[in-house]
Amino acid sequence: MSNIRGILESKDGSFDSELDGSGLQLKTANIFAFTPQGDIIKLRQGATILDFAYSIHSNLGNTCTGARVNGKIVPIKYQLSNGDTVEVLTSKNQRPNLEWLNIAVSPRIKARIRRSINEEVFRHAEMGKEMLERKVSQLKIELNDQTILQMITRFKYKHALDFYQDIADEKVDLHAVRDYLQTLVSGTAEHPVEQPVSNTEYTAPVESDDSLIIDRDLVNIDYKLAQCCHPIQGDKIFGFVTVDRGIQIHRMGCPNAKDLLTRYPYRIVKARWNDTERQSVFNADIIITGIDKLGVVNHITEVIAKSETSSLRSLKVNSKDGIFKAYISVFVGSTDQLDVLLNDIRKIKDVVRAERAER
Repeated sequence: MSNIRGILESKDGSFDSELDGSGLQLKTANIFAFTPQGDIIKLRQGATILDFAYSIHSNLGNTCTGARVNGKIVPIKYQLSNGDTVEVLTSKNQRPNLEWLNIAVSPRIKARIRRSINEEVFRHAEMGKEMLERKVSQLKIELNDQTILQMITRFKYKHALDFYQDIADEKVDLHAVRDYLQTLVSGTAEHPVEQPVSNTEYTAPVESDDSLIIDRDLVNIDYKLAQCCHPIQGDKIFGFVTVDRGIQIHRMGCPNAKDLLTRYPYRIVKARWNDTERQSVFNADIIITGIDKLGVVNHITEVIAKSETSSLRSLKVNSKDGIFKAYISVFVGSTDQLDVLLNDIRKIKDVVRAERAER
C-alpha cells in the first residue's frame, strides 16, 4: 500500500509506467484518493467530492458542503484525480437535494442520496402533520383518513404528503385549514365534486431498481426487521419510515401492515430481499398442535436438531385435555427452509398441525 501511494503521488507523470513496472495492474475505470488520515478510498473514474463523502459514511455525505483537496477548497461537484488527499467539509444545515443525483457518479451513491432525500421528505411531512394536529387540537375533531381526504381535496392537493410538506414550509394557511375543519364539525362544509385518488387503499409496492434491497451487507442505512411479524428471506416485504427509529421492514402479511399502508402511505418504502444473499439467518415462530403422548415433543426437537438449515432458539409447551400446543422459535435462512422444516414436523406421528405463527 505504501508503494502504491508513492506511485499515485508521483509528480513526474510516470504513473502508468511505474505501475506497469511494479508488476501491478490498475483498472482505468477506478481511481484512488486518500483521507487526511491516509486511508485509501477506491472510487469510479470521474468521481466527485460527493462520491468520496458518501463512500466514507452517509451522514458525512448528507452534510457535505465541499472539500479541501490537496489543501485547496473545492465544491462538491469537483472531480477527483488519482492520489488526491481529500478533507470533506460539512455543515449541520446542509441537506441532500435532487441536483446531487446529477453530481454523483456511482449508482450506489445515487441510491444513497435518493434514500436520504426520501427520508428527509418523510420527516418534513411528519413535522407538518404535527403542526396541523396542534392547530386543530381544540376542535375535538379526529384527523382520520376521511377528514384528511376532504382537506386535501378542498385545498387542491393530490397527496397528503405534499399537503403536509407545504404546511411545514408555511405555504398553507393553517387558519384557513382550521376554519374549514370548523365547517366540517358544523356540517356546513361544501363537498367538492372532483375527488382525488384515495389514500385509504394501498396496493403492494412494485419491485423496481429503486427498492431498498435488504441483505446482511447493507451499510449506512438505519433499518431493522420488525418484531411484530419477524420477516425472513422470501417474504414479501415493505419498509416503513419511523420518526426516530429508521426504517422498519415488515411482511406484507403483518397484522399491522393494513393500518400502516392505509394510514401512512407517504412513509412507505419499497423493499425486497437480495435474492443472491443466502447466508443470513432469521428468527421465525411456529405453532405446533398435536396429541399429547409421551415423547412427541422430544421427537419434534430431534427433527429440528437434525435439520441442516435451521436451529432451535426457544420452546414453550402447553397441554390441556390430552392436546398439546408448542410455541417454538427457530433460526432459518429463508421461507423455503422454513417450509421444509414444517413439512418434516407434520410427518411426525401425533402432530396434527404445524404452521408459521401469525402475530
